[in-house]
Amino acid sequence: MNVKKGDPQKWREAFAAELERRGVEAEATPRATRGVIKKGVSQVLRHIREKGQTVQVDQAKVQEVLEDFRGQRAGQAPKSRPWEDRIKERQTYVRKAWLTAAKNMAQSRDPDDQELAKRIAAFVGSMPPMKTERHELQEKISGQLQWGAQKHQRREKSRAEDQQDER
Repeated sequence: MNVKKGDPQKWREAFAAELERRGVEAEATPRATRGVIKKGVSQVLRHIREKGQTVQVDQAKVQEVLEDFRGQRAGQAPKSRPWEDRIKERQTYVRKAWLTAAKNMAQSRDPDDQELAKRIAAFVGSMPPMKTERHELQEKISGQLQWGAQKHQRREKSRAEDQQDER
């Protein structure tokens, strides 16, 4: 089977249309339109992780984040990641479009339009933050590194106090 980019979305839309035709409420909006940035996790990776095994892809991602931290500490400019810029641009555009629609509907005299405007604004407010999997991994590792550094400082302080008490 030769699946081209965009085919799965077309299939989802056709499936949703067929369900609608049969009286079943269904939608097939693209992730970006819903404010979702991260892709779903493949079943294979999920099953491997559930077994408690380490996935090589995960190890590589952690190494990349650690290399970024080392480079940052050494004063190097961050690596260019144009795909992250495109994600941010797309999400900014999508969110602005939703809010523009809400603003226009809020100006309507129709109470139903005004209510829908409130629901759209709430929907945009509930969209997940514009963070990729790498951003979340950076935050997690940064927190772990800070916790480890604080633990080390407490241990060193305790040792210094013990040595001072022995004198």
